[in-house]
Amino acid sequence: MRELWRLTELERIKLRPCRFARCKTVLIVVSTPSSSTESMALTDQRELQAINQIAEALNSSERRKVFYLCESEDTDYSLACVKEMLKSKVMCQEGGHFFLAELLSQLRRFDILRRVCSISKDEVDRIPQCQQVLSTFRVLMAHISEDLASEDLNNVKFLMGSTLPRETMENAKNFLDVISELERLDLVSPERVDIVEQCLKNIGRVDLAKKVTKYKMS
Repeated sequence: MRELWRLTELERIKLRPCRFARCKTVLIVVSTPSSSTESMALTDQRELQAINQIAEALNSSERRKVFYLCESEDTDYSLACVKEMLKSKVMCQEGGHFFLAELLSQLRRFDILRRVCSISKDEVDRIPQCQQVLSTFRVLMAHISEDLASEDLNNVKFLMGSTLPRETMENAKNFLDVISELERLDLVSPERVDIVEQCLKNIGRVDLAKKVTKYKMS
């Protein structure tokens, strides 16, 4: 049996791009799955394929951000580990494709978003299911980390030298390493960001400090 599935723009995230899709509603002829189990298996297969494509397209720094945004404490940021971590995240929740879309959007990898998920950042921003799937606090910290120059990071490490262990500061490769240690020591949390705000002011990054201030007031 065959039927027409009417796919909205929101649902296109699960499918490969169609070169004939020029309007809001796309008509695609597909075979109807013989059972819900087969349908779920097909969805899982698509999501696993997307996870592999995404993980392989990320560099080591981006993989580090993925672990932070996904609230994973694993310190092995290898390709194999990021695949397994994403698989566990996606498979344990409904709408895993929405999670992947929002993750790519927050990583600012809009090229992968378009190529793998067949959707743009603007479209992601309009999809309710993509909102609040990631911690607002962690998204902010990841964006700050990306916006800090090497000199800024060195200044942060210098200021935190009296607060954090020397070995930790020496091994910190980015701002997220510093924040993760502050979180571990319970000095920073989603409800407690004063130390981050003041640190950014002290290194002259008032622009980033204002983002923290705005987060506090939200």
